[in-house]
Amino acid sequence: MVPQIINEWINEGIELNPPASEDQIIQCENKIQFSFPEDFKRFYRICNGFKDWVMDSKLLSLWSLERIVLDYPGSNFIPFSDFLINSNQIGFSKIQKGVVRDYAENNFICDTFEQFINHWMIESGEYM
Repeated sequence: MVPQIINEWINEGIELNPPASEDQIIQCENKIQFSFPEDFKRFYRICNGFKDWVMDSKLLSLWSLERIVLDYPGSNFIPFSDFLINSNQIGFSKIQKGVVRDYAENNFICDTFEQFINHWMIESGEYM
């Protein structure tokens, strides 16, 4: 599924960042004091997110590791994506498993990053 969504983004004209190196992933994890799930790391070894502030047709943006570090609020929430130019953020929690939104009520989206990407491919941004 992962290469398929990357191909869709390329066909849509989304500016993608080159793959992240293992060192970039480790540095990011050290700075935010969080170990990313393996499916997230596999994906980022293929594509290190979108160029900053680029959105796809579903109004979602996937952040680079550099932006994750830059925009990390220093809390239990680690954003890696946003919807509608940062109207809400999507990411991981240090205290809750899975992919979550940045607001407290009903914040759970799905169990894994791979599920998140699969939903992204087939659903509208409003799902997020």
